Amino acid sequence: MLEDLFRLALFLISVYGYMLLGNKKYKIDMECLPIVIFSCIGCTIFLAGILNIMNIACCTIFMLGMYLNVWYLFKQKTRLNVTVSLFIGLIIVVYLFVFLHNTIYIHHDNFSHWGLIVKNLYRNSRFPNFSDQIIRFQSYPTGSACFIWYVCKVIGYSEGNTLFAQSMLIFACIYPFFIMCNGIYTKEKFMLLVLVLAECIVWISYGADKGVGLYQLLVDVLLAAVAVAAFTIVYCLKDEINKAICCAVPLLVFEVCIKNSGVMWVFAIFIELCYFSCKNINENDKIFKVMGGALGIPFLFRVLWDSHIKMVFDNAIETKHAMSIEYWSKAFNEKTKEDLQNITRIFWNRTLSIKSKVTICLIIMVICTYLAYKINKKNAQRIHILFCCCFLIIVSVVYQVGNYFMYIFSMSTSEALRLAEYDRYVMTLECFLSGVIFLFLIILFITYRKEKIILKIYSLAVLIVFEIGVVWSHRADIKYLIYHLNPQVSSNDNITRWYFDRERMDDIVTQYELEEGKNCIIYIGDKEPYYRPYMSRYVLYSNNVRTINSNQINELKNANKYDYAIIMEQDQFVNKWLSDSNIPFENNECLKMDEYQYITLKEYLPRLVNENYISFISVKDEASLAFNDSMVDAMKNIGLTEELMGKYRYSYGAVIDSGQIVYEHLDNKLIDVSGEFLEGNYSLKSAGLNCGNLSSIRINGQEYSLNMRGINIVVYDKMTKQVIDSVNFDTWQVDGTYISK
Repeated sequence: MLEDLFRLALFLISVYGYMLLGNKKYKIDMECLPIVIFSCIGCTIFLAGILNIMNIACCTIFMLGMYLNVWYLFKQKTRLNVTVSLFIGLIIVVYLFVFLHNTIYIHHDNFSHWGLIVKNLYRNSRFPNFSDQIIRFQSYPTGSACFIWYVCKVIGYSEGNTLFAQSMLIFACIYPFFIMCNGIYTKEKFMLLVLVLAECIVWISYGADKGVGLYQLLVDVLLAAVAVAAFTIVYCLKDEINKAICCAVPLLVFEVCIKNSGVMWVFAIFIELCYFSCKNINENDKIFKVMGGALGIPFLFRVLWDSHIKMVFDNAIETKHAMSIEYWSKAFNEKTKEDLQNITRIFWNRTLSIKSKVTICLIIMVICTYLAYKINKKNAQRIHILFCCCFLIIVSVVYQVGNYFMYIFSMSTSEALRLAEYDRYVMTLECFLSGVIFLFLIILFITYRKEKIILKIYSLAVLIVFEIGVVWSHRADIKYLIYHLNPQVSSNDNITRWYFDRERMDDIVTQYELEEGKNCIIYIGDKEPYYRPYMSRYVLYSNNVRTINSNQINELKNANKYDYAIIMEQDQFVNKWLSDSNIPFENNECLKMDEYQYITLKEYLPRLVNENYISFISVKDEASLAFNDSMVDAMKNIGLTEELMGKYRYSYGAVIDSGQIVYEHLDNKLIDVSGEFLEGNYSLKSAGLNCGNLSSIRINGQEYSLNMRGINIVVYDKMTKQVIDSVNFDTWQVDGTYISK
């Protein structure tokens, strides 16, 4: 842990170098700089990934940050300015690092993409291409993964460290709220610091109780957080529009690098920039700068990404959720007129519900705007609260319409009819509205704190009540910033199953020392059918993973075609199947084929022709369904004449001494034969399912038959005077058996 903390310190020192540059040279508030710097890092690594120079970019970024520290602190003799907000930020970052250090993923989207893409980047230090078949969502941008990759290259890779990097990124987005506390030197500052800190805690832990926040790399909250940061920075720098553009553009570029839907937030912040540009009469070319910077650069990165995936993947534009006409047409055309009507009805009933958090947030904003104008119109105009209110309403309408079209054009019919992941998608809008409203409630308090005492009290009361409401509604999430994710205390059954599934798979990999990238078949049972395949592929880091349920259980008979066969779910179906099988699962859990030789019956039978061997053959239950011509030929080649093909549930017995057939019989009744040889005596019994269901081969009174379904064979060596082999061929379903190497 000490080494990890040291590496974290190096990372933070490097970042602080860039903060000194932004603060001393460009006069940007320290509170704004972390997210601006992180966005620049994410975008730089993103561009470096397209150019295939990620390692070079990483070293350059880190070393330049260290150099800037030396330059400002030692060459320029810059004073180390540790503010209250900077101290709070440092404490939170260190806490998150220690708290999340040993955490693991559980949410299936981490395994299907977000965690998988980070793992892939870290392994290869390049963007995935056609050779990385394990990456299925090829059109998804890798912006957040690029930033996480950079952090992990400095502090070390682990799932906990990736989660820390994402949490730190979200915290950096809310960190600009601390600007509002500057310039206040009374006890009110302490109260504002506490409220802002509470807001940061809510954002960091958002969705943890549902298994989609804090312990995951999903970007739904991150998209909103970056948008809130951009909105806050632009608002705070509205009188310096050039500086606002310079600070906002990296965030807007980062939005489109994080996810395709980030385009929506680029246009939202673009509207804000245009508004304040028009209000700022000091800049003649402001509109052109806004359009060129806020839209041009993000658009350029969007074009670069689309060109990149077309170049390195065969059909990336047609993969699931791709932003392309080809995919949209395919998804839309599969829906009937009735499907479209049902999707529309379900979606708008859900969206327009009075219980929706989006509706509640908009009502709060409208009321605050009305009261602000009612109390003091001049102040209301000065803080642009009417613009903010209209802005949030327009953004909400456009977002929900875009959400609706996503279900129509970008999702399969089954997903759209159940509004798949609706709560998660609308979470982004809820977060954005909540963040902007919180910002304006602080602005209202600051505006009216020197007015009449009653206005000061009212504005402070509204701010406190709003934040208490936010904290209370997310209390289940916040507790996971104190207590680690524990299925014993979780109220979510999915989290419990996900957690134990992940632990079980990790235990199997560790116990049996399974290697990554192997060809595997895994019985996952009938629980969580969507989660377990992705989790298995991620943990084993293999695209060649075949997962089966109880209806496909017979596919386990082909375990010899895989490197590993794993029983993940111990249920009645697999236990019953294994009890009748000759597959040598260790504790019914894992079979590593490199430890066994799979030998077919036709390959094994010639071994019985040896002058030193006496071989005994006995059938139990049923042995004919998988019996084939090659097996018939193999039996004839060693002198056996009876044919098992078509003899369903027949009994069969044979004795071969020194390559000579001593006894052979096929019957639908119990076979019971005994005899003597120079070294001792034997007794052999064979009974199909309908006449006893038994295989017994006794030599000198001791049982050696495995007594399993199919053909049981015992080989006695007359030279060593001991049994040297006892095997079973389950010719009811397979053509061979497993022998330890």
